[in-house]
Amino acid sequence: EIVALVGASGSGKSTLLRAALGHFPATAAGIEGDVRLAGRALFSLHDRALRQLRAQKTGFVPQDPRLSMMPSQTIETYLRIMAARRGLPAQQRKQQVAAHFEELGLPDGVEFLQRYPHQISGGQRQRVMVVAAMLGYPALLLMDEPTSALDSVSTQALLSWIASTARAHSMSVLFIAHDLPQASQIADRIVVMSQ
Repeated sequence: EIVALVGASGSGKSTLLRAALGHFPATAAGIEGDVRLAGRALFSLHDRALRQLRAQKTGFVPQDPRLSMMPSQTIETYLRIMAARRGLPAQQRKQQVAAHFEELGLPDGVEFLQRYPHQISGGQRQRVMVVAAMLGYPALLLMDEPTSALDSVSTQALLSWIASTARAHSMSVLFIAHDLPQASQIADRIVVMSQ
């Protein structure tokens, strides 16, 4: 299922997205309920087991890719590390990266892959983050406003590609959106956070 999460700024959308990964602010207290990923209760897992489960089963696209991409790593190194965490062999990684880059209009040559995050545009960084999150087709894809640095045409193309790829590989998707009409074009369900 593809679920879009909409709501006013400050309503808790990003907090909810991170809760689905078992991440809570240090100031959080009195947490109740349960979050399960691949049949495992996240709140009962130790940090290492939780990190390993997230790496294998989830893809995450933050709102600002500059916060997740290391400035000292090339695009190729970043993608290699992300694929390794998911257990994806090198040949599969190369095939998926080339195919995804082509679909998303990113250059797949050695020159582009050897660039650092500051050497590519904000829209390219955002698309690279989506490619990294999709490597190995994780069971759950979480995205915090994955199109904030894209124009409307690129946004629609990216969302359509995410939806078709997720459906083809039986992935679940939860994403935060501010554009309700665009979200409604790909989402199976829209959840509104209010009050």
